[in-house]
Amino acid sequence: MREVRALGFPALHDAILADLFGLTQIDHLVKSSDAIIVIETKTFGGHITGSRHGNEWVQHLVGGEIRHPFQNPVHQNHRHRQAVEAAVAGYDVPIIGYVVSAGSATFAEDLMGLVVPVDRLGEMFRDNPPRPHDPRMLDRAWQRLVDAVAAGEPRREEHQDLLRVRRNIDSH
Repeated sequence: MREVRALGFPALHDAILADLFGLTQIDHLVKSSDAIIVIETKTFGGHITGSRHGNEWVQHLVGGEIRHPFQNPVHQNHRHRQAVEAAVAGYDVPIIGYVVSAGSATFAEDLMGLVVPVDRLGEMFRDNPPRPHDPRMLDRAWQRLVDAVAAGEPRREEHQDLLRVRRNIDSH
């Protein structure tokens, strides 16, 4: 995503990491000046409803007549943050997660504070107060994360197979 690249920080995109449930795919990982940022990107249109704690959100299209449920991206990103935390275990570095909307969707009022519009992503990096960290520890944690992502890459097809099985089970 060009908005992530425009931030000017080191980043990994479309990363596969092992986690407690097998494998997970993370849209973007960014090493900011004081944290590792985990970004889940959604490019939906329509109107999105749901809640912070619900398992699913719903995309409403064509005046709300067509509904597409999808996994709550806040929960999804929580899983991603856990995978990153496991990959950098032993390094005391802040790990922050954002759900970013890069599509034209509007969001129900309950979801507004949970989703960052892509055009405000830079503000999330600039406007937050600095988090306490040790720059050397952050560098070492980032390198360990880079290595973990590289180790996950040969398992990408396995991840795709697991997703196909899950979708097939969900559709029955």
